[in-house]
Amino acid sequence: MSKIHHQEPSYLSRLLLVDDDEKNQRRFSHALNGKWEIFSARFSNAFSEIEKKSFSVIILGKIDEKAITLLKKIQSIHINCKILVLLDTNQKSAVLALNTGAFGVIPSSFNEDILLILLERARYVMALEHDLDILIKDKFREEKMWGENQKILNLLQQIDPIANSDCSVLISGESGTGKSLFAKEIHHHSSRKNKPFLIVNCDLLPDAILEKDLFGGEIDGVMHIGKIEQAQGGTIFFKEIGELSSNMQERLFNKLKEKNKKTEIMKEHGFIDIKIISSTRRNISENVLSKVFREDLFKCITGISLKIPSLRDRRDDILYLAKKFLFLFNDKMGRNIIGFTDEAIEAMFIHSWDGNVRELQNKIKSGVILSETNLITQNDLSLSGKEFNQHAVTLNLRKVREEAEKDLLMKVLENAEGNLSQSAHLLGISRPTLYILIEKYSLQR
Repeated sequence: MSKIHHQEPSYLSRLLLVDDDEKNQRRFSHALNGKWEIFSARFSNAFSEIEKKSFSVIILGKIDEKAITLLKKIQSIHINCKILVLLDTNQKSAVLALNTGAFGVIPSSFNEDILLILLERARYVMALEHDLDILIKDKFREEKMWGENQKILNLLQQIDPIANSDCSVLISGESGTGKSLFAKEIHHHSSRKNKPFLIVNCDLLPDAILEKDLFGGEIDGVMHIGKIEQAQGGTIFFKEIGELSSNMQERLFNKLKEKNKKTEIMKEHGFIDIKIISSTRRNISENVLSKVFREDLFKCITGISLKIPSLRDRRDDILYLAKKFLFLFNDKMGRNIIGFTDEAIEAMFIHSWDGNVRELQNKIKSGVILSETNLITQNDLSLSGKEFNQHAVTLNLRKVREEAEKDLLMKVLENAEGNLSQSAHLLGISRPTLYILIEKYSLQR
């Protein structure tokens, strides 16, 4: 087996034995003594143990209704551990356990060597997943726009061509959708990335201060260089440009129209060598028609126009982004929260998210602070789960998961050209489990 390069967390050698039969517990404990950190629980209190600690492997000592119920409960809250089940004579129960999410089965007549091989295999897969988590966390530490929704992916694909163009860019979208992050992405992908990226808060500063911030002047007895001059060679981002007063719109237009004056002595003639990016939460086109916003300034700032979708228009990104923020706040606060309860996930899916991604980020931060277990609950997020409005949709969590599972199966089968052995290998499941899933979703073998 390949060696894991990162330091392994202690839970990778932590194992929970769940069985009401003390004889079985002693049998496993004797076989694994000194090789694993072993905890024991009965089926009645197993879930409370799982909520308190992180385990690499959970062994269920039997396959019956209690075991399947516990297995389903563990799977439903996305706990990242491997579950092994002690096999009995009922083969259908074994198939049911595997189909419900068990990592593998242990023969009832196991010897110590077989058991250790199965456990080492589970620990190895857990270690690989741990490495993957570290890579994801490193990726998420960067302040960028993230998403898997097609609307976001289409926008992200436009970054490079936009960044390599001198065209001005207007980014529209509701508050909290990530307009500022998108502006930074454009700058960091451009040839200007080592030059200044300066932000002008058009919605926060009164005209007197905003004028000096942009064009320079005396502030508290000290002469300041304006941001337009400071940003030479770089990018200037006019945040919420739709909030500018008519006076500031005129001043800004008169300065920006010099941008295309090309002359040998650029500074003396006021040539502006900057990339102009603006954002707005308003419909500026309507404001132009109603004479609230200058048409000439509007044309100056809209060489390219983009719109960031609201979070309710990209609901398939909600859990993806929630996990991103969970990684970030775990890292910042020294927590080790591993995920969300089923109720929390469903509440996130049906919430209206009027504050968009920023609101989601704040909810997850609050959840990390308030959580008393290794799972964030609906109460930790302060979501009622009943906040339906004209934007919210009723989502059945099981249906969402089944659709995702079916979609993945179809893609894997297509990529493997119908080869079932290869498909099962790619999915990390056994061939019998693959057969069951193919039958479940009425897919052609």
